[in-house]
Amino acid sequence: MMTNTPLIDAWRLIQTENNAVLIGRVSGRPRTPDGAIVVTSPVTQLDEGVGTAITRSSSVYRLGTPWPADEALPDGYRRALIQKMAAAGGGALTESRLAAITAVAARCCRPGARVDEAILARLRPVIMSWDEVHLRTPWETDAKN
Repeated sequence: MMTNTPLIDAWRLIQTENNAVLIGRVSGRPRTPDGAIVVTSPVTQLDEGVGTAITRSSSVYRLGTPWPADEALPDGYRRALIQKMAAAGGGALTESRLAAITAVAARCCRPGARVDEAILARLRPVIMSWDEVHLRTPWETDAKN
């Protein structure tokens, strides 16, 4: 991994609708002050073992220390999430839309907030193992079945 890849620290993976995003303090990201709270675009791959995340916008982040799951996120995180979600929706920010966004942000920032297992499964790297049957050509496999 290149050392000039931005680092996201004090992070949490949170679910917004049918996606998961990272929220945390970033350093080493161009045009963003070190220590600023960021909310990424939806995460497409998360490999905690290697310590990396890739987002839909093709940004790559090194994962620093995660925010403890049993602790609420600071209020600044909740405000950053509300701001990002309000900007992402496009159109007018109605009172009902703001209330819905605020409720999602509150849910995401509370202690113990989790991402659905189905979403997590989409983000994990695929680990493939091949046995002798998979290494045969299709006609060899078909002939033996």
